[in-house]
Amino acid sequence: MLNKDLPIVWTALITPLLEDGRIDFEALARLVDQQVKAGNGILFLGSTGEALNLANTEKKQILDWVREHKPQAPLMCGVGGIGLDATKAWVTALNDYPFDCYLMVTPPYAKPGDHGQLQWFNQLLDVSNKPCILYNVPGRTAFSLSRQALTTLREHKNFLGIKESSGSVEEFIAYKRALPNHAVYCGDDLMMPAFSNEGACGLISVASNAWPVQVHTYAQKCLDQTFDDHTLWQNAANSLFTASNPIPIKHLLHQRGLIHSPKVKLPLSHQDMGDDAELLHWDKKIVLWV
Repeated sequence: MLNKDLPIVWTALITPLLEDGRIDFEALARLVDQQVKAGNGILFLGSTGEALNLANTEKKQILDWVREHKPQAPLMCGVGGIGLDATKAWVTALNDYPFDCYLMVTPPYAKPGDHGQLQWFNQLLDVSNKPCILYNVPGRTAFSLSRQALTTLREHKNFLGIKESSGSVEEFIAYKRALPNHAVYCGDDLMMPAFSNEGACGLISVASNAWPVQVHTYAQKCLDQTFDDHTLWQNAANSLFTASNPIPIKHLLHQRGLIHSPKVKLPLSHQDMGDDAELLHWDKKIVLWV
């Protein structure tokens, strides 16, 4: 996959669950179809997809569904873990499935430095047969993706770019400076206007689960420098993070009748959702935006 082939929006897809905890494949097909029609790429088994909370058997069920149905969209799969051998084995298994690229998050909890990150990602890139986007999300992992490591990793044949979710324009600029010829995606719906001003190539989105067409238009307007509805989108994006992701987005999709249950996997709980008035208010505004 070349930079020119990359979609401007990847939807970090939820994993819809039935109330008994089983994967809701009917809802999954419905959500995927919406993304295909909107022209968005689809990220399976990322943090929004609760990959770290799913059993290996459940993840394989999703992979097998993807292989059987072959959605007509760019497809990406999440790669995350804290053990190198297990993570390499996961990448090796993914190589047999019809994904176009992988999203590799920095390993949580261990807080590796420059050299550790370089060796970690280099070994994962070596076993991959797909291009890879590395994921900077210090709010979840407690440390940042090493820019020093990136100066070497960017030369790897399987390195495609990064997803930048620091929430800081200054950090984004520094990453873009380190990767002038690679894809740097905005990883926060809220930050797309600011990051697009600094060279973001697109958006990896939570909001597009609920608003696939609207987010695609939002991202395109940001890239075209024609976006001017800042207050609307700031409020809408914030309403999706009043509890830990993906609790609010699942709640909204359930309210809309797009999934059968808002259930999330422990340690997340839908009981932490709280009042949904703001979420439902901004949903109505965004639905009418285009």
